[in-house]
Amino acid sequence: MAVDKIVEPLKVGDRVQILNSGYRGGRIVEFCGPLGPGGARIYRVRVRRKPKPAYGEFREDQLAVISAPSLPNDLGRA
Repeated sequence: MAVDKIVEPLKVGDRVQILNSGYRGGRIVEFCGPLGPGGARIYRVRVRRKPKPAYGEFREDQLAVISAPSLPNDLGRA
């Protein structure tokens, strides 16, 4: 999975990696607004953990979008 540089605001439902942590594949569940220092955008992220998922709030610069692997156009059909 490739990590893309952020060029537009993140959206609810985007899969993200939390930079400088061991967590990959978190999902944005809420946009909290420009509450960070200097108006930085804050997002609530859910990370899958057992027995219950964990939630945390992160600045936009602490997150990187994880792009899904692309499929070939013919989807493997002959």
